[in-house]
Parts: sequence; structure tokens; C-alpha cells
Amino acid sequence: MSETILAIDTGTVMGWAISHRNKIKFGEKNFPVKRWGQRFHEFDEWLRATNSEHRLDWVTWEKVARHRGTFAAHCYGGWVAILSAFCEREQISYGGVPVQTIKKHWCNNGHAKKSDMMLEALGRGFKIKTDNEADALALLDYTLKREADK
Repeated sequence: MSETILAIDTGTVMGWAISHRNKIKFGEKNFPVKRWGQRFHEFDEWLRATNSEHRLDWVTWEKVARHRGTFAAHCYGGWVAILSAFCEREQISYGGVPVQTIKKHWCNNGHAKKSDMMLEALGRGFKIKTDNEADALALLDYTLKREADK
């Protein structure tokens, strides 16, 4: 597949993975607490820079149905609003994938723990440092396989 796909594990500290020209890069991006709108502005700027560097064809994110607190739910809504508006503006396909679907795909268990996700990423040869990177890689792998099956 030659499409460029960006997978994002949304959060104040985001895991990301990108497949570009059949090579995978991944990492973590921190959007620390500043003024409420500043983190979303920085996220939009990061998306623009990533798109400028790679010309994205598809963006996918971890679709979270349940949050531990109100602040997390509000932030998640902001991330998804910025992300979907960005994709609409740039005419990039996008969509979310439920957390349990990603975990089941990667670990064969929809309730896999963060440590299980990290062990799976390491077992697949990725030199990850955090669970955010592992989640983004799992999401990217799921999306690549789903797109290949179409």
C-alpha cells in the first residue's frame, strides 16, 4: 500500500505512527497544559506540519467511548474536533477505531493492558518507549490491514 496513513493515540501526550512510502515512523508528541485553546492550536499546527511533510491520505485515531474524568472527556472532544475539521479542510479521509477493536487486533484481547500492548510492539521489533507509541502502532497496523483487505 502506498497511501500515507497517520494513526493517533489521542491525549495530552499523544502517541503517533505514520506509514509513508511503506516505511513506519512513530513517536510521542506532548501538548502540555497552557491556556486551554493553546494546546489545540499547537495540535492543529502539528497536523499541518505533518501533512506538509508527508501529504496524508488517511488519518485514524483511537475512538474512546469512556473517560476517567470530565477534563479527559473535554480534551478528547477538542482533539477529535480539531482533527476532523483539519481533515475536512485538507480533504483527507479520516475515522476513529474503538479501543477494544485495536486491542483485540494487536493482542487478541479487547481488554489487553497497557503492558500487553507494549510487549506486543516490542515483540514486533519496534523500539518503543511508551504505551502511547504502542497504541499508535497497533492502530496503524489495524488500519493498514483493514485498508489492504478492501
